[in-house]
Amino acid sequence: MVRIAIGCLTDRSILSLPQAYGNFNALSTHTSLFSYAAKSFKTNMVDPIDKPASRKKTYEKILAFYSRDLFS
Repeated sequence: MVRIAIGCLTDRSILSLPQAYGNFNALSTHTSLFSYAAKSFKTNMVDPIDKPASRKKTYEKILAFYSRDLFS
């Protein structure tokens, strides 16, 4: 379940749609979904696709997404 949530929330194609650009409601909803995932999974929020899987790699992936795609 964690992999599905992270995969959906870090999908760049969703944010690259013309209707998503500048849509602050969509961006705030996206951020809220990340918050909900973190609240739900807590310390079990580990992306199993990473080898070896670790919380640090998962958080770095999410932070990179925010830095690269949401705040650029």
